[in-house]
Amino acid sequence: MKKYVLSFISYLLLLGLFIPSCTQDNSITDGPEKSKEGAMMTAQLNEDLEVWEVDLLTLAKTEKLAHDLYSELSALFPDNPVFEHTAASELVHWTRISDLIATYDNLDDPTRDGDGVAYGPGVFDDENDDFTTVYSSMLDFAGDDVTKAFKVGYLIECLEILNVSKATTSATDAAISEALAVYSCLETAEPHHLKAYNWNLLKVGVEYNWELIADDFGDFFSEEDLTILDPVVTDILEDQTAPGNGGGGTCPGCGLGPYTNDCPCGLGPCGTTDGTTTATLSEAELNDLIYLVKLEKMAYEVYTTLGQTYSTMPILGNISEAEYRHWKVLQNLFVKYSETDPTKDGEVDLGIGLYNDDDMSDAYDEAITYGGVSLLQAMETGAIIEQLELDSLNNALGRTVLPDLTTIYNNFINADGAHLTAFEKHTN
Repeated sequence: MKKYVLSFISYLLLLGLFIPSCTQDNSITDGPEKSKEGAMMTAQLNEDLEVWEVDLLTLAKTEKLAHDLYSELSALFPDNPVFEHTAASELVHWTRISDLIATYDNLDDPTRDGDGVAYGPGVFDDENDDFTTVYSSMLDFAGDDVTKAFKVGYLIECLEILNVSKATTSATDAAISEALAVYSCLETAEPHHLKAYNWNLLKVGVEYNWELIADDFGDFFSEEDLTILDPVVTDILEDQTAPGNGGGGTCPGCGLGPYTNDCPCGLGPCGTTDGTTTATLSEAELNDLIYLVKLEKMAYEVYTTLGQTYSTMPILGNISEAEYRHWKVLQNLFVKYSETDPTKDGEVDLGIGLYNDDDMSDAYDEAITYGGVSLLQAMETGAIIEQLELDSLNNALGRTVLPDLTTIYNNFINADGAHLTAFEKHTN
């Protein structure tokens, strides 16, 4: 496979996988083994979800809810920048949670369809429609009253803080380090958003508290929820004083101020959408990302094509779905870092076997040719690609310190390790 893979035959010899051919009539019908050795391995498809997994999916819906509400409120109240700015931040948070979910082969993102496309405003894959109901009721409550809209923001930020806290606790108990890395960003950002909405309420003379929240929203939070929330919210807001009471300075994001710490615009203390600055990719990190996104696309397309040839073999279809999610996760990183995605032509994904890279296209062609000979060679093809992915991910992992790349690469390594085991099972 040119510079990417020596050739399928030589690579098979190196891996010790080359054995006599078999035909499609062999009784190989099971799907990939999705073992979970420790908390970071992919869970069995037929297992009940663990607490940390449920909390992760709930958090995805919570972040989308916040984004959808703030986007709508931004359109209703364009003169108040807090809605626009926090909507932008929540989009970042929602994307990070979705990216994390996509790395687990047994989890379906409740905020996106099977192709990874986000559902519309206020729409969730939610059996009881709880989040859709909250979305509608919050907009009805806000109406055309901006003060009520600020109250909605305050309430939703409390909900996010609560659900991040629950997710952090369950992920800590289960030792899910990659989830904790993502949650730490949210734990940093959500307090800034809460302060921003609290500032806006203070500006109009409203000192919001649990009693007033109950008056406006009834028993939205349970007594147990309030036991978690009360000390956290009290700690977040205890250093806020009325606007203009000294300290702070002019917000570098919107020019307002002075304020003690966080600005009502919702940009956080340093003029960014989540209280942090966006890192830039080094040349090595970008080169690794460019190669990996092409490799994930190729893996998805090879398994999909071979899966059509060997339609009685579910392993190819199952793993192709995982590779598709991995590809989409990496595509999101190009958006995040404002880099050009080599697997896209503008906003459109390139066609099958196209990667803006002749060598990768040749690798695709060779994989299809070799894997198309027999079912055994299709399994060997899968093992080769998974080993190549593992080698490339481990190399990339050694060349980055960025938390998001580290989390994603580690998750992919876990998943691809399970995929390799599944393919190897059918080559012996």
